[in-house]
Amino acid sequence: MKEEQPVANPEVPSVLKVDLTIQEHWLNTLLDKQKMVIPVNDQYSLKNISVELTDGKVSLKAEIVEKPNSFILLDCLPIWNTYEQRFYIQEIEIKTDSKNLLIKSAGWIANTFMGAKLDEKIEAAANELFALKKKQLIQNGLPIPLPDGKGQADVQSLFIEDMKFYTHKVVAKVSLGGQLHIQLGDESILVNG
Repeated sequence: MKEEQPVANPEVPSVLKVDLTIQEHWLNTLLDKQKMVIPVNDQYSLKNISVELTDGKVSLKAEIVEKPNSFILLDCLPIWNTYEQRFYIQEIEIKTDSKNLLIKSAGWIANTFMGAKLDEKIEAAANELFALKKKQLIQNGLPIPLPDGKGQADVQSLFIEDMKFYTHKVVAKVSLGGQLHIQLGDESILVNG
């Protein structure tokens, strides 16, 4: 009697566990393309955001839109909440870089940024960007270049199990649910566990 081979069920996604490394340069290119503007309060907002990653910490630099050539420098401890799938910002330290004497003063920083709950605004912007990239990945899939063909991962779910910040990079453990399509030559193969 011939044994039947299992057939992939396209309705049941496979789960692929991936170690993902995101370089600081890629992150800054993404932020530059997004042209994010973070409103601080009724008077001020931040643009031209860039990040510098160090072990366990993130340093952000952003231009104060209403005060050209004045920048806010922010050091913080980013926390990835696995259960909620979102970022939280803790241990925030704020400084400025400006030739404007008013902006250099500690009182101006306290009055402008401390009452504005800047940590919550940065958390919201980071979580919004993460949600946008996740949605795009699910909508567009993930192309996979192969030496003699091509592949495409149709992503149905994405779950970040862990995220750690190192010097110049972020490393995450990610579970992707979906299907992998591989084409070698003229034949197409559906891989689904």
